[in-house]
Amino acid sequence: MTDIEIARQLFRDAGLVFPTIPRELAAQLKQLDRWLFSTRPIDNSPYNLQDYVREADGTEVKDYTLLSHAGHGTNSWALQYYPEGKPKVAMGLWPFSLRPSTG
Repeated sequence: MTDIEIARQLFRDAGLVFPTIPRELAAQLKQLDRWLFSTRPIDNSPYNLQDYVREADGTEVKDYTLLSHAGHGTNSWALQYYPEGKPKVAMGLWPFSLRPSTG
């Protein structure tokens, strides 16, 4: 199974729709951890959205895709999806829990 197939399966198993990733970037996607996939090395947690905004705003960024689930407990868990670099920057941080509801 390729890394992109693993990512798709994780989303499917969690009941989520997998985001659109450009074909050329999808082929480069590598699994770095259970819920961390990227087409480039990662120096900062994807949860630190401000680091990625600052990078895109301050430098020329080669196109990349970063997809992850991170946080510091169920109240701050989020999905991060950084689909491409500048000038086509679209970033997101969505509250999300992988734990089933107990209510």
